[in-house]
Amino acid sequence: ALPDEVFSSIVIDLPFIIRKSATKNSMIENRFAAFETKAEMFQVNTDMLSLAFRLLKNEGILVLKTQDINFAGQQIFTHQFVMNEAVRIGYVIEDLFILTATRFLQQQAAVDQRHARKVHSYFLVLRKS
Repeated sequence: ALPDEVFSSIVIDLPFIIRKSATKNSMIENRFAAFETKAEMFQVNTDMLSLAFRLLKNEGILVLKTQDINFAGQQIFTHQFVMNEAVRIGYVIEDLFILTATRFLQQQAAVDQRHARKVHSYFLVLRKS
């Protein structure tokens, strides 16, 4: 129940994993929080962008960390979705930083790897206009 336009800056770091099953036998899925579906992941990103927009003062800065993923043989470009939603909501995209992991958890070997492994994160710098 915070009032509108109270913060000059906000940082958001949401989960980026979609949990594949209820067995939770993946080291990565056990280590990090996860969404149940792709739709839930997109909805939470949209909801957080909207909430931050309400809470930011005019010209306030939002830094949102996100990561693209491969899920069920499909590439999900989360950063692109977030950027499009941010502009739709009313943000100006000020900058984009890409952080490449120097170490990462190994997944089980893929029998038929279809896409490049995602080992980088995006830090989107958005300004409320």
